[in-house]
This record gives sequence, structure tokens and C-alpha cells, in this order.
Amino acid sequence: MMGAYAWFMLIFFVLDMYCCIWLFLAFTSGPTGEELGWRGFMKEEFDARYGFLKSAVCQGLVWCFWHTLLWAVDSDFTDWRAVPYIISNIVVITCLTVLMNLFLERERNLLYSVLLHFGFNIVYVFLDAGIAFFVILTILYPLITAAAVLMRNKMVGKVSD
Repeated sequence: MMGAYAWFMLIFFVLDMYCCIWLFLAFTSGPTGEELGWRGFMKEEFDARYGFLKSAVCQGLVWCFWHTLLWAVDSDFTDWRAVPYIISNIVVITCLTVLMNLFLERERNLLYSVLLHFGFNIVYVFLDAGIAFFVILTILYPLITAAAVLMRNKMVGKVSD
């Protein structure tokens, strides 16, 4: 007969293995594959055609379209709150794309984009927030993104002078 400590250790081991497998799959399935496409391929093509900011916004809108089905299927907001939720997702994902492209332009390392994407996904998995939270994100993300783009433009201006 197993004692309480043995049962505790068995349960802890199973949960620990489950969490490790879940984290591995979460990290390698969505963010890695998507970022190879968004930032690894699409960014170069769009940058050559549209320039940095317009390219980043277009990539963000493509990324939004990619996730449209998730907003309908994986959301608790099925009433009037679906509208601000979808608007928030469009704004946040587009701003996040600009921020990821800033990191990629500066560091030339796709791993930063994968980690940001993974962190963004993890937050949303465990998030249990009302619609007010998404409205706040809709306001904060453009402000942060605008500040980052202004800083980038200032740095690019100093480099080219």
C-alpha cells in the first residue's frame, strides 16, 4: 500500500510531466510555425514592397485574419462584447506585430518574435478578464507602439545623419 507521501510524489510527477509536455507543444506548435511565416518570410517581402511601418501593419492584419476563427470559437464573448473584443484583438495583434518587427529589425534574431508570441499566447490562455481589460489593452498597445516607433525613427535618423 502506498503512503500519502508516495501518492503526493506520483501526482506531482504526473502533473510536472504534463506541464512540461504542454509547454513544449505550446512553444513549438503555434508561435514557432507562425513566426517563421510572418517574420521569417512575409516581413522581408512586405518590407521590400511597403517600407517598415506599412509592412508591419499589413502583416498584423494578415495575422488577425489568420486568427479570426479563434475569436468566434474560443471566446466567452458571444453577445455585444464580441465587438470590442474583436476590435481589441485587431488593434493589439497589429501593434504587437509592429513591436515584433522592431525587435527583429534591431536584433536580427527570430527567437525574440517567437518568445513574444509565446508569452502573448500564455497570457491569453490563463487570462480570465472582462471586456474592460480588452478595452484598456486597445488604448495601451497603440500608445506603447507609437512610442517605440518614434524611438526607432529617432535612432534611424541619428544613424543616417
